[in-house]
Amino acid sequence: MADRDRPTLAVWKFASCDGCQLTLLNCEDELIPLSGAVEIAYFPEATRAVVEGPYDVSLVEGSVTTASDAERIRKVRRVSRRLITIGACATSSRCPERSRSPTSPRLLAPWSRALTTCRSSRAR
Repeated sequence: MADRDRPTLAVWKFASCDGCQLTLLNCEDELIPLSGAVEIAYFPEATRAVVEGPYDVSLVEGSVTTASDAERIRKVRRVSRRLITIGACATSSRCPERSRSPTSPRLLAPWSRALTTCRSSRAR
């Protein structure tokens, strides 16, 4: 099957420990058949190859903790048909927030603004 016939997958990192990406890579038995079914277009933890978007599926690991992260997650959303968060950092900002107050406006403002732009299941 030609690459253009396979759905494209991108994996993005924000503020995190990389544990979720490493867990994906440790699923060796499952990744081998998956690599034939999808084109791994962007996954810096796994490969240097980069295929420009748009992407059919984007997996996002990590928290949005800065204004530049907020802009970046908006860009990821725009180039992604589907965006899926993986892990506690991406879904609820759990790991990075431990070093700060969970109600810190500095922490929550960029994350909250970015999250509202990611609710759609369709790329904008």
